[in-house]
Amino acid sequence: MAAVPNTHRLAEKTTIQWTDLKNENLLLWSWGKDRIGRDFFATRLPGINVRIFETGNMTLLAFVRAGYGVTVAAQTYSTLNLPGLKFIPIDEEDAGFKINLVWRAESEDPVVGKFVAFMRDRAKPYWRVTSPRAASESPYPPP
Repeated sequence: MAAVPNTHRLAEKTTIQWTDLKNENLLLWSWGKDRIGRDFFATRLPGINVRIFETGNMTLLAFVRAGYGVTVAAQTYSTLNLPGLKFIPIDEEDAGFKINLVWRAESEDPVVGKFVAFMRDRAKPYWRVTSPRAASESPYPPP
């Protein structure tokens, strides 16, 4: 989803296309500087002015609210009802990407268990999560 200030020219739209963002300042947090982030935006928004901030997501959204640019955020942020921001779905097939979580079912590391439980709880409303048992029954040998 695109996040824009409530006063932005795109704020009245119910959906947008990537091309609607072509003349904007795109604000990104640090994940935008790695190869995956750069490739994701370079293929969808060639030539866009990108500014990367070493900050948290909520701070970056405050910059958007203040009018310094727009950003692309996970749909989850739209459920926070942040004042001064409008989250607009990007109506393109390539607007999202899958995140897969894989772990060894036999792992007894409590940190792994807590992380898996955290991610499962966060993903439940949005994604089909494969159970550890189903993953351990995979026909492919473990790495």
